[in-house]
Amino acid sequence: MSNRNFRKFIENPTLIFRLGYVKFFFLKKRLRTRLASRPVLRRIYVRIRSNSSPVTKKVKVKIQSLRGYLFFIRAFLGRRFTNSFKSQSKSSSLLLVFPDDYNLVSANFNGGTKDIQSLHEQIDIMKLRYECIRVSRLTSHALYVLLNKANRQRVFSASKIIISIPGSSGGIVLFLRFLGLPNVIFRSHNAELLHRLDWLRSCKSIKTSIRAVTKMILGFTSDLSVSIFAERILSVSQTEMEKYWKRFFPWSSHKLVYFPGMTPSHIALINAGLEITLNRRSFATIVGGFHRGTIISQPDKQFLESGSLLKEYVHSLGLSLVSVGDGVEYNFCDTNFGSTNNYEEILKNTSLVIVPSSTGWGFKTKIADAVTLHQSVIIQGRQYDRLGDWQQMVSPINDWREIPNLVLKKISFQEYEEFIENLRVQREECLMNLAK
Repeated sequence: MSNRNFRKFIENPTLIFRLGYVKFFFLKKRLRTRLASRPVLRRIYVRIRSNSSPVTKKVKVKIQSLRGYLFFIRAFLGRRFTNSFKSQSKSSSLLLVFPDDYNLVSANFNGGTKDIQSLHEQIDIMKLRYECIRVSRLTSHALYVLLNKANRQRVFSASKIIISIPGSSGGIVLFLRFLGLPNVIFRSHNAELLHRLDWLRSCKSIKTSIRAVTKMILGFTSDLSVSIFAERILSVSQTEMEKYWKRFFPWSSHKLVYFPGMTPSHIALINAGLEITLNRRSFATIVGGFHRGTIISQPDKQFLESGSLLKEYVHSLGLSLVSVGDGVEYNFCDTNFGSTNNYEEILKNTSLVIVPSSTGWGFKTKIADAVTLHQSVIIQGRQYDRLGDWQQMVSPINDWREIPNLVLKKISFQEYEEFIENLRVQREECLMNLAK
């Protein structure tokens, strides 16, 4: 093949797929002919086509992954051997890359998706130009969506690409950087290595331990990739910046930006017009994860042993002790709501929030919700040390047996409002700088 023909072939890489499809078509036709004469094989074939087999689903996942990597190779070769993208002018719009389980229009309650929604809403309110693509959390599947015909142009022409996908999503940053895109910004939701290490310490079986180790390794390699290839790292926590990013990835210090978490509108609006009735809320709520198995739902042993003391303390404040969360239940609570569709109503009637676990780093959005709703917060001392600026808004306790002597911090309505407004302004300034 001459150099000219090769360049033409690369400029239209879909020819590869067309040639492959022609070959596949004849093979498929031959297979159907053979199956028609063999009823047993025919039944197996029909079962596979009906997606009823777990093996079939795994095969489909593998095929989708392969297609994602092929799309990457196609884009890489297109940029390497042609000028197909070099002449395109850069757009002034941001490209927001979110997970496909983030709902664009309805209420989100999972910690990561709440943070994504608040970011999305603030960019929208600021009237910044942006486009949004939702992708799978699996890197290869994400590449398939980002680099397909419908989205490839948007990826290569964006002024900045902000990736906000909780978990091990640093691989997306790596592949986009290999495509020559220097403008990729990563939203860090947790200190993945430290968060998964806490998971490992709380595991009670070999199976869950293996899973935690796997996630810890993936999380660390993901953040390592981010530290090298991202243009900016938007950290949700000052403590994570100091104790994680600067300690484990010191070369990334100049990339770090503190971008505090905030509560999305559907939770923040619970307080609308409630200034007079804030003191009439009757629940002290032990918060758990919105999804079963999250580490915030795993209470400390000492917390469980002090349940009766906690109940007496809450009753002395004139409140009822309740719990909420998927799979969460305590025998010392007045009511266990568990996984409920009335979560917002429970928040609306909550005066005091209690965080039962001292492990993990995924508790920050719970604190943000409580502060936004002007609720008092009790949190174990170890988690308190991870809060940074938010420390001034919560009451720490080092020993749950001392709960009868705890004096809650008195925070005025104005102090709550000023704290939240300062966060909003800080985030707005950050986004304005990124959009330049």
